[in-house]
Amino acid sequence: MSVALIVKNEIRRSAKILLGMALLLALSLSLTVTTGITERMLKDSTAVAADRFDLLAGVKGSQVSLLLGTVFLKDEPLSLVPTALLTTLDKDPGISWAAPIALGDHIGDSVLVGTTLDLVTYGGTLEPQTGRLFEESFEAVVGSGTPFLVGDKLTPSHGCVKGMGHQHSHAKLT
Repeated sequence: MSVALIVKNEIRRSAKILLGMALLLALSLSLTVTTGITERMLKDSTAVAADRFDLLAGVKGSQVSLLLGTVFLKDEPLSLVPTALLTTLDKDPGISWAAPIALGDHIGDSVLVGTTLDLVTYGGTLEPQTGRLFEESFEAVVGSGTPFLVGDKLTPSHGCVKGMGHQHSHAKLT
C-alpha cells in the first residue's frame, strides 16, 4: 500500500475533524485581530475626547469618576467644586479659561450638563451652528447628538435612570 493512498483515505475519513479545526483556527485568529482593532479604536477615541481637557479639578474622591463624569458625561456621583476654587482658577494668569460641570439630571435619554459659556464655546473659540447661546435663566444649548431642536420646551428629570426620579416641572428649559 502506498503512503499517498493511506494519507488520502485518512483525510477522507477525518474531513469533518479537519474542517472543524480549520474553522476553530479561523475564529481564534479573527477574534485576536478584532480585539486588537477594538483596543486601538478605544484608545484613539478616548484620547480625542480627553484632548480638550488640559486639567480636571475636583473635590477629593475617585479620579476615575471625575474623568468619566466630566469628559464622558457618565452619571458619576461627583461633589461640586467650591465656588472659591473656581474664582481662584479664573484669576490665575496661567489658566486661559475654566468651566464647572454639574451632572445629575436628564431630558429623555440625554444628559443635562450644567456649565458656563466657557465650556460651551471652548473658551470663546466655538460658535453654535444654529440658534444662539443661552443668555437668560432657563435657556439651554442643545447638543448635536440629541433629538432636540432650537426652541423646544424641555422638562428635566432628576437622576439619570429613565423612569426613576422626579420631573422638575417648575423648571422648563428652552
